Amino acid sequence: MLYHIFTDAAADLDPAFVLREDIRVVPMVYTVGDMTRTYAGVAGEGELEEYYDGQRRLLPSGTTQINPQNYVEAFRPYSEKGEAILYLSLSGGLSNTYQSSLMGVQELKEEFPQAKIRCVDSRSATIGIGMLAEAAAANRAAGMSLEENGDWLEANRLRLRHWFMVDDLGFLKRGGRISPATAVVGAALHIKPILKIQPDGTLLSFAKKRGPRAAMDQLVSYYKETGIHEPGERVIITHADNPEAARYLTEQVLLVNPRAVVTQTLLTPIIGCHVGPGMCAIVNWGPEDRD
Repeated sequence: MLYHIFTDAAADLDPAFVLREDIRVVPMVYTVGDMTRTYAGVAGEGELEEYYDGQRRLLPSGTTQINPQNYVEAFRPYSEKGEAILYLSLSGGLSNTYQSSLMGVQELKEEFPQAKIRCVDSRSATIGIGMLAEAAAANRAAGMSLEENGDWLEANRLRLRHWFMVDDLGFLKRGGRISPATAVVGAALHIKPILKIQPDGTLLSFAKKRGPRAAMDQLVSYYKETGIHEPGERVIITHADNPEAARYLTEQVLLVNPRAVVTQTLLTPIIGCHVGPGMCAIVNWGPEDRD
């Protein structure tokens, strides 16, 4: 049975992959200063750099969560035609998007009782969702049914590792993840917190290093401990307008596994508003569920 793969704008997908695999993206709205834009997976030229420049100038930034009606509008054209949908959401531990998708599907099924829509909580963020979308597309191409694919994603989603370094503590302070006093002291000492996504999909600040190089080396160390390190291993470096860090992490990952396939992505505003410019991360598959 034909089915479409959807995700939301927090997935940081490669636009070429989106077009090649016909991935559908549920848009999200973001703001910086007095500018409001709708992001649907593909940024205009210079759009992301402009966004992070605004953050560096301390312009207020934020996002608007997808509500149930947004899902009804996104999914209705396919339900009208009897076409099925597999949807991958941003982690329910970080956002209400997953619950909103379930509410939207429930409403849609009142109009189209035969609608076949499977919503999967990625328990991931940014390119972690993107890597699950890549797997979903490969599974579909291999002949997996909608339900088989959904089951596979739920069985394997916790194998994804996400190791983040945040450069500007002010964004964690504004998000309530650290206290104002910690932010002030940490900034003075050049402390860089390291975060990970836990099995329940929430974000945990669990380590800290003094200076960005030490923090990035720690990310590489975690990758070394938890990666698969086989030929062709897929590793993605994502960054918030920090190309120097992305290049360094790429070089270090290739020292660990010279046969890895490493790509770089620019973090979109949907997650960028919470971590600020300078953030960098390594995302990779592990051999077993993360802890």
